[in-house]
Amino acid sequence: MERYEKPVLFSLLIPIFLLYATFLWLDVTALGYGLSVPYLKYASIVLCLILGGTGFVLSINKHDSAHVFLALSLTVVADAFLLLYHRHTVGIFVFMLVQLIYIKRYDENVFKKVVWLVPIALILNVFGVGNPRNIFALTYGALILTTFVTTFKTTLPMPNVRYAQIGMVLFILCDIHVALFNILPRSASYFGIASVAIWFFYVPAQVLLALSGWHLSER
Repeated sequence: MERYEKPVLFSLLIPIFLLYATFLWLDVTALGYGLSVPYLKYASIVLCLILGGTGFVLSINKHDSAHVFLALSLTVVADAFLLLYHRHTVGIFVFMLVQLIYIKRYDENVFKKVVWLVPIALILNVFGVGNPRNIFALTYGALILTTFVTTFKTTLPMPNVRYAQIGMVLFILCDIHVALFNILPRSASYFGIASVAIWFFYVPAQVLLALSGWHLSER
């Protein structure tokens, strides 16, 4: 790694960690209710996009890093709908596109087999078949599980493949807690834990996925 690359990397990771520690503390202590915690969380995802974009600029594998940067760009859009505007159906739809990009990154053949799930979900939505949010959520669930499987079939080099694999494990753990947050009654003992666990897993997942696009030369 070039001497200038490590300072650039740490200059991005440090503010992400500070934001992460701050909003987790506010979540745990419940001081964040009514404050700007959503904006702190969103800022951390924007920084992950910058981390991925920097990886693209410095990368020796532009084609692969472009997939990561595009996926992170759409992640920022999805989180804006989910976190700031509370347009959950639209946010889930954008996250479906995020997973398609990651699948395409890891396995082109699998991508060709699952890409049709998105237009089918849209058609069902247009014709009013079922609840749009539920249809998109089920489609997204199928896609993220496919992404997870394809990370173990990819030919990415080390350590990029490990970042991608661990990142997807954390991503799925985040989504499991999103589901629990929406299913459990607020009186349930695990409800509060689930609400904190969502972002506990989510930001490290995005950091690792961003780092998986940092194909840097070792010197």
